[in-house]
Amino acid sequence: MDHRSAQVLRHSVQSAHQCLEEGQFGRAFAHFLLIFRLDASAQLRFRREFLACFKEWSTELLQTGRFDDFFHCVESIQLFEPRDDELLTYIGGLFFKLHLGDRGLTFFTEALKVNTDNLLALQNFESTKRLAVERYHFRTLNDRRRNDAYRIVLSAYCRDRTVLDIGAGMGLLAVQAAQLGARKVYACEKSPATRSILDSVVQENGMTAIVETISKNSLQIDIPQDVEGRVDVIVVETFDAALLGEGIMASLVHAVEKLLAPGGHVVPHSATVYCCLMESFPLVSSYWLKSDLLSNLIGLNMPQMSVECDDLDQYLTENLSTLKWRPLSQPTALMTISFTDVAALTQCLNGFSRTISVMADTAGELHAAVVWFELHLAGDVTLSSGPMPSVSASAATSWRQAIFPLRPRDIQPQSNVQLEMKVSADHLRLTEAGILDPILEAPASILSVSNDISYHAFYLEGLRDILSRGPIESVLVLSHCSLLLPLFLQSKVKVVLVHVVNDDDDDGDALSDVLHELVDDNVKFIVDLNVDEMNQYGVASVDLIVAELIDTNGQLRKGVLDHLHSAKSNMLKPGGHVFPSALSIQAAGAECQGLYADNYCDDSALGLDIKISHIVHSYSSLLESDIRLGCCQHKELTEQTTLMTLSLEEPTTALPKLMSMRREMRIQREGELTNFFIWFSLHAANSEKTYCTRQSDSINTCARLLHEKVKVETGLVMVVNCLFHASFVDVRFCSLEGQPTDDRFE
Repeated sequence: MDHRSAQVLRHSVQSAHQCLEEGQFGRAFAHFLLIFRLDASAQLRFRREFLACFKEWSTELLQTGRFDDFFHCVESIQLFEPRDDELLTYIGGLFFKLHLGDRGLTFFTEALKVNTDNLLALQNFESTKRLAVERYHFRTLNDRRRNDAYRIVLSAYCRDRTVLDIGAGMGLLAVQAAQLGARKVYACEKSPATRSILDSVVQENGMTAIVETISKNSLQIDIPQDVEGRVDVIVVETFDAALLGEGIMASLVHAVEKLLAPGGHVVPHSATVYCCLMESFPLVSSYWLKSDLLSNLIGLNMPQMSVECDDLDQYLTENLSTLKWRPLSQPTALMTISFTDVAALTQCLNGFSRTISVMADTAGELHAAVVWFELHLAGDVTLSSGPMPSVSASAATSWRQAIFPLRPRDIQPQSNVQLEMKVSADHLRLTEAGILDPILEAPASILSVSNDISYHAFYLEGLRDILSRGPIESVLVLSHCSLLLPLFLQSKVKVVLVHVVNDDDDDGDALSDVLHELVDDNVKFIVDLNVDEMNQYGVASVDLIVAELIDTNGQLRKGVLDHLHSAKSNMLKPGGHVFPSALSIQAAGAECQGLYADNYCDDSALGLDIKISHIVHSYSSLLESDIRLGCCQHKELTEQTTLMTLSLEEPTTALPKLMSMRREMRIQREGELTNFFIWFSLHAANSEKTYCTRQSDSINTCARLLHEKVKVETGLVMVVNCLFHASFVDVRFCSLEGQPTDDRFE
């Protein structure tokens, strides 16, 4: 390096550090780029400062809407840090937040190629795949009854005819129509990721001469720009749980008026929507606060609260086959719609309302009305999405049911419940006539946890024990779902500091809003876990930290252990307490064919000779969460095993960046190993008291699927590797009685 370049290098190093101190991250970033061009070895010396600068600068660019500069920033950093898995994961997360999932997926993939043990990258990789291709695509591909029913009708209608498939998805029905003799098939699919799969499926099955894909909303299809002329058959199944929520009415009005030939067919030709009254205690806990029970638990009067419903989505979507429930009435038909009657379709599109009277035939506690539909494909071929199909209908397995919460109360046989049904544009809503709204509303996750008596019994008993051991004046609560913990503590100590562990996509803001309505003046909310913010409330340090660790979906709260470590390091008094004191990760190997069917395609379920599974394999998901284990049909094949236990009490000890432990699991039943179920146990110090999420009323379970099913026999020993990184857990199948395998990221 010549003298002039050396001078420039020294000046740039000084300027870069000065800009960092002054918060001028854009200038600092430019200086670092110049430094690395002049001296490649400087990348290693200044790597930490450079990456920190990039994170600050990229965040600032996105917050100010300078997207072109952000893309240029990413291109620049890749020249100098192309193989850093943490950086690649971070960049992928930025693209994910920009709703550029395909680009994010590329970065997560590269991160996992560098480090297969980067569980944050794996989690983001799996989440991005699930958003790019919804799991219902796999359910429909594996729904034999649905596939057989459509094939029967298409075989009668398609030969030598033109077909338009609206919402073609992965292309099963379009390829079926072509194989059954259609002259021409137009497959319309607007999702870019799904359209890419559709193109591959059409090509792989040799149908490119017959099937033409259209990448747009069906409302934009015109003659002759997109289709040569009016078509003979329109195939559609873009139905949500309440039939109307996918914009089906507008699609059908346009298709029948503009695209269907006279005398043409629509498959299905009509649908009937049904409802019945239901009782489900697990369900009611997620939308209605048990005010009386909770008031007794903490000694305070709790207000009436119900689930918060978005204006455009006033029902919950459930799979009743995985929920404990019972009907309180016979099915009642709400309406029947002909999909070839433009006037009837237009009436639905414009909106109407009517009152429906449903008579209970069983005594019980009324919790909700469940809604489903039956599709009349042709002749006597009918598919039902519901839990109570009519005699002539075949029960499909791929659709879920719509649950409309009602105010809980006891009802007797012959009681009439008056429901107001409103059909507006592409939404169906059911409400109970004359029922007033509750005082407060909150998301389902908050109500579900707040209603969990065993969850709060564990926390409150542990807190009472700590409070009984000596004076506790100030408490920090790392909260994300429970309303009760701050309310219980506010009467026990002088100051309760509440830090809501919040992500961009969660209910933390809602929790803060509701708590502000309920708490006393000695409960304070802090945004940052630092001493300066505490000092505003006259608190130098806290005697006790209480942490909620686990999300209702069964995963550890993202970043919660980092928050806990920061709070212990900066805010906890010497000799202070942490509750819970420890966290155990537990698992069991299982056979769960339904879970596998939600994530992998079985070509044998498709009918005819259609190849799809190997094409969609790259979008199969290894990670599943929010599983109701008690209602999920499965067979546990191994003993329940504690994989690792993490101590939370150590005042300043941070968890290692990556923890890895091998464990043995003994096979107790023979079967096909499809997955590991994963759950957690919370522990109280100086006590045998634990709270296990496996038996929880509010927290569900996670699963880690295998790439391929493994046959196991009773008595054999299986070795697994448990990884813990960035608050994420992975369980990998290593070997079975000395037979090695590799269940890492592929």
